[in-house]
Amino acid sequence: MLTGPEQISSNNQIWQLSYPEGELRRITNDLANYAAVSLTTDDSALVTTQRKELSALWVARLGARGGAQQITFRGNNADYIRSVKWTPDGRIVYCSMALGNFDLWMMNTDGSQVRQLTDDAAFEVLPAVSPDGRHLFFTSIRSGVINLWRADIDGSNPKQLTTGETGSRFDLSPDGRWVIYESRGSGYLKLHKLSIDGGSPVPLTEQPSYVPAVSPDGKLIACFWLDPQSNQHRLSIIPFEGGTPIKTLDSKTFDVSIQPRWTLDGGSLIYIDTRQGSSNLWRLPLDGSAPQQVTDFNDAKPERIQSFDLSRDGKQLVIARGGQTADAVLISEVK
Repeated sequence: MLTGPEQISSNNQIWQLSYPEGELRRITNDLANYAAVSLTTDDSALVTTQRKELSALWVARLGARGGAQQITFRGNNADYIRSVKWTPDGRIVYCSMALGNFDLWMMNTDGSQVRQLTDDAAFEVLPAVSPDGRHLFFTSIRSGVINLWRADIDGSNPKQLTTGETGSRFDLSPDGRWVIYESRGSGYLKLHKLSIDGGSPVPLTEQPSYVPAVSPDGKLIACFWLDPQSNQHRLSIIPFEGGTPIKTLDSKTFDVSIQPRWTLDGGSLIYIDTRQGSSNLWRLPLDGSAPQQVTDFNDAKPERIQSFDLSRDGKQLVIARGGQTADAVLISEVK
């Protein structure tokens, strides 16, 4: 008996491999993850841990700390959301595993007009929409390894932009001309710049750096940077043309796996903070003043903010939040 992904885009499922015949038979086929399999003494049943990821989308006005409104619920193609972004016209593009694979979807801010944009055997995650609203950018393993892709806004006409293995996180320049992305070189993620039409990438950093976010004026990039002196990952600001940090910020409680977002005036960064055991958004002014809490999620069973984005007018936040359930389950008739 074994657990494993049928492909990289699927959840961990349980399979049975006969010996010595080597025949493989699938036992589970659902949206859960399975681990820690044990057989009963007569081999007629198994006990396993079933884990499910549950997520929902919320919309909040920036500055209204307690006013977040949930817009998706279980059963409307939002059971597990990995990433979320605004479109220029105020719709929401997100990645959901509701149908068993990570695909891209679009909806209105009230949860209506849900539409699937991609439907490929490989996963598509981390969407972004061009400033003119014409193109959809995303990360996928359609080529066999992680690369950046561009498609029309409806998901048609996909085009691979990068070659080789890249990191998964990226951002677009406000003028719509460039993709700033992380790429693995010498075992470390570093930042590169690439035309939205593809071509040869331009290296921006020599030091390990990742999770880029371009400022609204297109002059700066916020990213997490490995400080060679302290060997700590620090939130740093570098010029758009690349180089070393011109400002380094205190980021001890940041979730460094999630992209921060600039406020529209370019004076602050919004980030996920995990202090006091809860996951909330905070605003960090770049002038050195104290951070300010933006959201006030305080659940009895804390849920993690998995992704968020600030609308193009700087007034609204869309937030993907979720948690994981774990149950022991008995599966009979496994012979």
